[in-house]
Amino acid sequence: MHAPWIYAQDMQDRCVLYRFSRRFAVEEEVEKFTASICADTRYKLYVNGHFVVEGPCHGTEYARHYETVDLTPYLKEGDNLIWADVLHVSRGHYISLYREDKAALWFNGMIDFVSGAKTPIRTSDKWEVYRFENRVQYSFPGYIPSVPISEEMHGCDRFAKIKLKVGEEAHPETRCFNGFGVRETYPLTPRPIPNLIPEAPRAMHLIKTEPLAYEYDALRYETAFVKVAISGAPGTKVRVIYAESKTVYVDGKPTKNMRDDPDGVIEGLWDTLVLDDRGALVFETFRFRAFRFIRLEGDKPFTVDALTFSSYNYPMGNEGDFTCSDPIYREMWETSRRTLLCCSHENYVDCPYYEQQQYDMDAGLEMLFTMRLTNDMRLPKKALFDLASSQLPDGMIQANYPSVVVQVIPSFSLYWVLMLRDYLRYTGDIDYVRSLFGTAEKVLTGFENLLDERGLVGTTDYWPFMDWCPEWGIYGEPDGAREEPLTMYCLMYAATLKAAAEMCDALGKRGLAVDYRIRADKANEAANTYCYDKEAGMYRNTPSRKEYCQHTALWAVLSGAVEGKEAKHLMERIMDAPISRSCFSMNYYLLRALDKVSLYADYAPAVFEGWKKMIAQHCTSWCENPDNPRSECHGWSSTPIFEMSAHVLGVMPTLDGYKETTVRPYTALFDNAKGTVPTPFGTISVSWTKDEDMVTLTVEKPDTHDMTVKVHLPHSEVIQKDTVATYTYKEV
Repeated sequence: MHAPWIYAQDMQDRCVLYRFSRRFAVEEEVEKFTASICADTRYKLYVNGHFVVEGPCHGTEYARHYETVDLTPYLKEGDNLIWADVLHVSRGHYISLYREDKAALWFNGMIDFVSGAKTPIRTSDKWEVYRFENRVQYSFPGYIPSVPISEEMHGCDRFAKIKLKVGEEAHPETRCFNGFGVRETYPLTPRPIPNLIPEAPRAMHLIKTEPLAYEYDALRYETAFVKVAISGAPGTKVRVIYAESKTVYVDGKPTKNMRDDPDGVIEGLWDTLVLDDRGALVFETFRFRAFRFIRLEGDKPFTVDALTFSSYNYPMGNEGDFTCSDPIYREMWETSRRTLLCCSHENYVDCPYYEQQQYDMDAGLEMLFTMRLTNDMRLPKKALFDLASSQLPDGMIQANYPSVVVQVIPSFSLYWVLMLRDYLRYTGDIDYVRSLFGTAEKVLTGFENLLDERGLVGTTDYWPFMDWCPEWGIYGEPDGAREEPLTMYCLMYAATLKAAAEMCDALGKRGLAVDYRIRADKANEAANTYCYDKEAGMYRNTPSRKEYCQHTALWAVLSGAVEGKEAKHLMERIMDAPISRSCFSMNYYLLRALDKVSLYADYAPAVFEGWKKMIAQHCTSWCENPDNPRSECHGWSSTPIFEMSAHVLGVMPTLDGYKETTVRPYTALFDNAKGTVPTPFGTISVSWTKDEDMVTLTVEKPDTHDMTVKVHLPHSEVIQKDTVATYTYKEV
């Protein structure tokens, strides 16, 4: 049985909340009631007053997802009521959501009775639709339109009945294409990730009371649905203000230092509540909010009867774990995991407070950190697929996607190719990589078309972002980035070609692998010829400007443009030189370059100081960039997950899918460490302790013949035969 879409016959030029409802009777014992649901643009489904699920899962312009849920526990004998509150998002708002011109619902359910009878419950003319008359949805002027829509609630709910139209019948099995291959309505596909269900409500901690305001602390950064109950005189207006941290003003300028400074102010995005003459008002956000602090301030006296929040994140597993003798590094692990969770929902997002956009660079790092925590690959696969779906005719992948607004950062297309390589390395899922590899080929062809007569990656009309170095201004690009080639782009192109060549080896594309390696060598040669400054001993940011940064050097090392002793000396120079330094996202690649030239032990502790500083400032999630950052929660800054798992525990796949795995722990920082690392074959457990300069290492590997574990000791390599083995050696 298929179901048609139903529409609210109500054209509005603003975001509007509607309620679609259906009453039906149950007169015999129910065995099961399952249903699939989709809506334009977002919905929250209730059965007999019980919240069930929200969606639809973010999809691309080519695929609309639906949720399938078991509604049996919510049914009762006699009259039953289903309703879906549907927010229709107008143009210019919430750019990560695709929408048509009317609010719409698709519901396809079936009740199976114990007797064997069946009753379909699906969208039809038996439903009714109402418009919320007391709720206004709005975005803040000047903010990026991917900011979550704020709400204004005027008293208790009031509704206006709207004419309903029954539309086209959606057919998931044929993806809504007719016999001629023409899409007649939204293409519906099953949700590719688990349903996200908010956690049980928790109360916030009251930290300050003023005559017309109350301030609360969640004690850590949260992404959550917020519910507030207030009472007071009719007409009282109350703002619910959400803040990532407290802000202190110095000489009139906002400054962040201690994030919970008692003298700091709570300011930011807000919802507005207006009491009416029907008494207490209960408000729950339609979408989740990002915050640590909440301030309720009114224009007249009011009472807060309750304030709770329900955490909302992707249900990420915790097969990966880490602890050690230094509590600061354990806190770094926990803060990294918290940050990643707050940036993982139906997509990976760069920051949950300001944008909620899935960017290629961010998603690539977030996916990598995810694979250190769990074996659940559904969100990584979705991110890879969704981003690939954004590819433009010139080969570029959009910088963020899904999105109704096109934005391109050339290097972010390369980050997507590197992301695909990491996925293969950690999962061994060659079939999925094969299905997306054509996208990678087109990216690299697009970059080949950009090469100038010197062999450098030329300029484009796109945004040449590199990093958020303070001296590079609000666009994160060095001087000259729009007038001449960027050295980093050329070197990164070479590194990506080599990563693609490795995928070609796995895919059996031998000729293409050779071609990519030849092209990589040419790109490196061009960078060495035109961008290396022999006098300074560093790579220039652009061919003609005597300006330098760590980024060009680290990519020169990662691409193989410089190797051996020269590479090591280059990294030593750029770590000590007064040049533009990499920020939190680029620090992941900086640490990879340091590791490649055997300088990890020398400089990694200094790199970690940036994260220690955030902990000292009482950050409970990692910032986007150092020094008075805009965003307090950026998933790309969760590099400590990788460092503690891959280096302190020392577990790395050396053949795709962990078919061969090395264990080489880094013991310089701590007296002891232990943890677990997920693999496709099961979990690897590593623990080690030091007694003066003697190390005792225990490794427990999965009981399988499909994985080879090589334990690297200072002067030998041991292939571990037993499931559990202990090694003792002198630390070098």
